[in-house]
Amino acid sequence: MDEIASDISFHNELTGRDKEFERLRELWGEVRKNKGSTVFVSGEADKGKTRMVTDSSTWT
Repeated sequence: MDEIASDISFHNELTGRDKEFERLRELWGEVRKNKGSTVFVSGEADKGKTRMVTDSSTWT
């Protein structure tokens, strides 16, 4: 049961982070043009930092 619940929660869309995702996409576009960047993701606990980075890895 826990495995199924984990899979379902992973596939739910992370909401409220459109601005942050767009910025990550912009920076990734720069990396693809050989203009590297370092990105630090910080914030309060349980605000979706790990999820945002994990989800962005699907297009990086």
